[in-house]
Amino acid sequence: MKRSSIYTALCLGFLVSSFGWTPAQLRLEWVPTYGDAELVLGAVYGWGGTDSVEITQLRMYVTQVEGWNNGKQVWKEENSYHLLDWGAGKTGFEVEGEQGKWNELRFSIGVDSLTNVSGAFGGDLDPTSGMYWTWQSGYINFKLEGRATHCPGRKQRFQYHLGGYAAPNATLQRVQVPVQNTDRIQLELAVDAFLKAMDPAELYEIMAPGSNAQMAAALFPDLIQLRP
Repeated sequence: MKRSSIYTALCLGFLVSSFGWTPAQLRLEWVPTYGDAELVLGAVYGWGGTDSVEITQLRMYVTQVEGWNNGKQVWKEENSYHLLDWGAGKTGFEVEGEQGKWNELRFSIGVDSLTNVSGAFGGDLDPTSGMYWTWQSGYINFKLEGRATHCPGRKQRFQYHLGGYAAPNATLQRVQVPVQNTDRIQLELAVDAFLKAMDPAELYEIMAPGSNAQMAAALFPDLIQLRP
């Protein structure tokens, strides 16, 4: 453990034992949407006039979470790796910090290159989680699967597994969102906008790093916003 981490832990322990103080908790949640409604996995949504679409799986890595105030970083989460899985009900997580000083939340969609090459990890980074290809290709940063009646793929299925950490195919995306002082922050992820940009009728499968994965991942900063 780093010396700074040990010092922080000792200070927190002293405050808790001496004054009953506990760090502030902030809940961060990501809410996928389709149109004006919250997305429900397995539900059928309209597409155009006669077609329809169904999302069966949605998973995503959120990492490198930071709190900023007026262009200055005021808080950074240590060991910041979170796997969100809407099929398992894991839609967010709690963090500790001085949230009253934030007016912007910054985070990454995906796992950074250093972590990808540092070897196997436990917890949300466990390779057995189903979000890891091989040591050469690394982690899958984002996974979206489903069916669409206009998709020419087998059984009308589309699969977007976005990853890649090495140049020229790096897909890690940095996102910045203005936030308010609260103990709960909800962020929307516009799944319908992502699908319309991809269009399963034209591109229905991405299963490896490459230019298509880069193109799809570059959409994320415009797809995520603070939930009203």
